Amino acid sequence: MQAYRSLLPRRLPTAATRDAQEGIARAQRSRGSTQGGVRTSANQANRYNYIQDEFSEGESLNQLISQFSQDSRILQLQTADQLAKFNHPPSPSICLARDFIHDSLYNPNYGYFFNQVEIFDRASHTLQALLNPAHPSDWTKSFEDDLYAEYFDPSSAQHQNQLLVRRQRHDDQQQEPPSSSSSSDQRQIWHTPTELFKPWYAWSMASYIVENHLKESSQKSKLKELKIYEIGAGNGTLCCGILDYIKEHHAGLYEVTQYTTIELSTRLAQRQRDKISHSGHEAHARVVNRSILGLTDSPELSPCPEPCWVLGMEVLDNLSRDVIRRERVSGEPLQSIVITDYQGDYHERFIPITLENNPALLSYLDIMHPHRTQPRGALTTMLENLLATYMPFRSNLTPHEFIPSNYLHLLRSIFRFFPRHRLILSDFSHLPNTLNHPRSNRLGAPVVQTRYNGVTVPASTFLVKPGMFDIFFPTDFGEFARLYNHLHQESLHDDDDDGAPTPSGVRPDSPCVGLQDQNQFLLRILASPHMQQLVRNKTKGAPLDLQRIFGYYQNVKVFTVT
Repeated sequence: MQAYRSLLPRRLPTAATRDAQEGIARAQRSRGSTQGGVRTSANQANRYNYIQDEFSEGESLNQLISQFSQDSRILQLQTADQLAKFNHPPSPSICLARDFIHDSLYNPNYGYFFNQVEIFDRASHTLQALLNPAHPSDWTKSFEDDLYAEYFDPSSAQHQNQLLVRRQRHDDQQQEPPSSSSSSDQRQIWHTPTELFKPWYAWSMASYIVENHLKESSQKSKLKELKIYEIGAGNGTLCCGILDYIKEHHAGLYEVTQYTTIELSTRLAQRQRDKISHSGHEAHARVVNRSILGLTDSPELSPCPEPCWVLGMEVLDNLSRDVIRRERVSGEPLQSIVITDYQGDYHERFIPITLENNPALLSYLDIMHPHRTQPRGALTTMLENLLATYMPFRSNLTPHEFIPSNYLHLLRSIFRFFPRHRLILSDFSHLPNTLNHPRSNRLGAPVVQTRYNGVTVPASTFLVKPGMFDIFFPTDFGEFARLYNHLHQESLHDDDDDGAPTPSGVRPDSPCVGLQDQNQFLLRILASPHMQQLVRNKTKGAPLDLQRIFGYYQNVKVFTVT
């Protein structure tokens, strides 16, 4: 799911923050023991789970569970697929931290993105007013003033679903938030760059795709088919915008273009179908209501051995992650599991990582961090032993690390189903207010936040009531690129971990991997003479103010493979 998240941190009024945090504390009551307890003596043996109870000394998984329930049904870890069958957060239950986060966001009955989030779609009449101003000078009005008038004006008769604001006008930040009686008038809505810069964002992506596609087709006498697959297409705005551009400016190519959206949410999948139908692109676009993770062959979607484009706009940030901490002396990584007791309280414990309980995490660590699982050096071990002796209240586990093992599922699905893919992924490279280190984004920690009485309130743990909080992560694109290159080499040698053969048609060439700031990516395309002429034709001579576009999404990068 996509959202507009600004790099600029928010300043919340003191009174509002205090009231909001008091109200939200009830939702966070079940956070459990996230940091663990303490040693009762300096000579006490190292333990995985530091809590002040009698069960915490090297207990087995079953012993851990028995602390909270004798129900034999929860003696095994529940997967995200199993949790998705519940209408309410199950209690008692036990699952990996990765599956807990995934269920919190994507459960079809109570998940955050299925109940709390609405992606706003700009009204067509407003769009036409922007595209066709009465006077060319109207186009030079402040872009932020236009946005404020459209989305935040309390005089508007329409009330939009207000959930989360990533960026707000400076003068609003200096004012006290409205009272509960008037908070419904404060129209603070999620935006995506596709909606915010419509149609220019879609035009930029379409221009980039078409330019590269025509270069490849120039060596052939016949124009080859253009296939595009979009992961998590939201309202379907990008899909229709790209098809509009191709139809208007490359009519011949449009006739051989096929666009497929792959959408997990049933609600959004139907919205995409409606928008495609309304835009007149039914013959060239379709919607597949499935998850991209662990994608398998089916009648509605089969592998594509031909060259194709795969798009994912703000998909990576909401892919759930595994959580690990390390034993300080040995350096052994231990994975987080979340136990929900009968009262619905959440308790975090740590167990060894094995092929049986988490093969994806083990595979990711083996690929990306093979040396992290090795024992510490003698000096480090001696130092840790000294600290354990003279600082008995110090935790025996390192801070939480959030490991993006779902990247492995995502990229393997792409390599298996679209082996000759070209790729465009856009996401946040940095986020404010993350759990571990709010400024440095260390250890892959997420931002966890929700809204209370119209105020955005951050949480201090991911162990929060499922469905009530947004949980999103910054992307380390350097690490993502290394994983991509590894899997590309793996695909060339048919060396898939699960033994599944790679589909025929793997691209024999070395992919060109690129990374740049999203605003630079957009400006480079929109500033070209050809695109400038298309913009003037669309706006009847009014220029596009590129500098105002540059001011948005400073913390977003675009990852490309061509």
